[in-house]
Amino acid sequence: VKGEASIASSTQTTLPVLTSAGLVSVAVREGQIVTSGELLATFDTTELQLQYRQAVQEYQRALVESDAALAAGNEAQMQMSRLNAAKASAMVEKLGNDIRLSSLRAPFNGMVLGAQSLANRIGQYLRQGEPVLEIVDPRHWQVKVALREQDIDYMEIRLQEQSTVSATLKLAADPAKSYPLKLTSSNQLAYGLDIANGKYFFGAVLPLE
Repeated sequence: VKGEASIASSTQTTLPVLTSAGLVSVAVREGQIVTSGELLATFDTTELQLQYRQAVQEYQRALVESDAALAAGNEAQMQMSRLNAAKASAMVEKLGNDIRLSSLRAPFNGMVLGAQSLANRIGQYLRQGEPVLEIVDPRHWQVKVALREQDIDYMEIRLQEQSTVSATLKLAADPAKSYPLKLTSSNQLAYGLDIANGKYFFGAVLPLE
């Protein structure tokens, strides 16, 4: 049984912009190995910092008004001022969190993909949730093999007869070298709609160490 194969990291994640802001700098380059928590990119916080200071001032002013209303025996005004203080406090917390999220950091040890294209966007305003970088774990990989529908049935029968089905991977760049693979579970067999290509996919996913 033969099939076209593609190789991808078995552990990877796409990192989105965490708060809408202008991109200031990209601290990594394409293919760089990073550690968990390492700074990847920074975003402009000038407007957020201004809003944060204004919210702090609103909070402090509401507290002063609440104390003054309490001293004057104005219960209604005191309750209104305390409500305004609670709203301002919530805004302070939100803006403080947005400022912290303006620095994009690595979620785990891995290799950076997409840094080159992101660096070309320095100075642009990026929206929250927009994907900008990808981190992959270069230690563990998997091979996705496209097969015919009848090959899936054949593989399942072979797995029932024997617990392991051996396979071999050959790269187009170095066809003389082979990499051993193993199919050990029917869970490694995949079939369904490939959303990226809009086609129904039959194949197998094999770990490559």
